[in-house]
Amino acid sequence: MLRRAARWLPFILLCLWAGASAPSAAAPIGAHEDDDAPGQATPANGGKAYAVRLNRPMKAGQQYRWSADSTLVNTIPPAKGGPAVADTVSVHLDAVVQILNVDKDGEPTEMAATIEECTARTGKEKKVIARPGRVILVEAGKWKSKLTAAVGTLTIDEDALLRSVLSLPRVDDTSDDDLYGTPKPVYVGEAWNVRADQVARSWASAGYRLKPQNISGTVKLKSAETVDGAECVRVTGRTKMEHFLPPALDLPETVQIEDATCEVKFTRLLPSDTSKPVLQESHSMTLHFTLKRDPRAMIPGPREGKLLRSVGVKLQPMNG
Repeated sequence: MLRRAARWLPFILLCLWAGASAPSAAAPIGAHEDDDAPGQATPANGGKAYAVRLNRPMKAGQQYRWSADSTLVNTIPPAKGGPAVADTVSVHLDAVVQILNVDKDGEPTEMAATIEECTARTGKEKKVIARPGRVILVEAGKWKSKLTAAVGTLTIDEDALLRSVLSLPRVDDTSDDDLYGTPKPVYVGEAWNVRADQVARSWASAGYRLKPQNISGTVKLKSAETVDGAECVRVTGRTKMEHFLPPALDLPETVQIEDATCEVKFTRLLPSDTSKPVLQESHSMTLHFTLKRDPRAMIPGPREGKLLRSVGVKLQPMNG
C-alpha cells in the first residue's frame, strides 16, 4: 500500500513551520535493505521461482489487528547558520480494523478502526491521540484518506497524527504492482527495475510534479522464509525521484520549494500464496529540498533541509 504515502508532506511542513518540540523517535516496524542492480540470481530453495504480487486483495467484512508506528523528522538549519535543528514526532497505534468496502482489485476503500491504543511521543512527554474504544472511519480519496470519528470530531492535530498510522491507498488507476511489480516469477536474490512511467503517473495524479527520466530504482526478492508455519517472501525496493515538487496547495503562502529529491524505500513480507494478505510492510520517505521564502517573511533567505517519514504496519487476520 505504498500509494498511501503521497500526502505526508503537508503535515511535515505544518510541523516545520509550527516549530514542534524535539521528541524521541519510535523505531518503525521492519528494516530496509539496499537493493542490487537488476539481474538473474542463482536459483535458491531447490530452484523455486516465486510470483511477486504486492497488491493482495481484501474482502469486505474481514477484520485485522492493525499495529503501526510512524516517525516524522524535520532537519532544518537555522537562517543565520549554526547547527541543524531536528524536530521529531513519533506515533504508535494498536487497533482492530474491519474492511467495509473494496474496489475492483480488492484494495480497501473504506474501513472502520476501533482504537486499542493510539499515542504520540514528543521527548519524554506521551500524549493520547485517541482513547481506547473510539471508532475512526477511514475512506480512501484521490489525494488523501478522509478520517471521521464515529462519535465527536477530530481536531486538526488528531487528524494529522492519526493519518500517519491509519490510512488507505490513494484512489487512482494504478496499483503497487503497476509501479513496483514484475509479471514473471523470480528467484530469491533477483532484482528488477521500477516502472518509472507508472511511478510518475501515480504521483502526478496526486498533484506532484516529476518526470519519468528523473526516476530510478530497483525492487528485489530478498528472501524466502517461514513465518508461523507459512512460506513467505520478503520484497524490498528503493526509488529515487529527482526534481520532485509538491502541489502548491500543500505549501504555506510564504514558502516555495526551489528543488527537491525524494527517496522511497520499502520492505514487504508476503505469504507465497498470492491469495493471502500482506503480513508486514514498512516504508520510509526522505526529502532533501531547497526552500525559498518570501522576502517579506521573517526568514527571507533560501535554506536547505531534510524531511523523513518512516512507517511500519503489521496486519494479523482475525477471521476468514
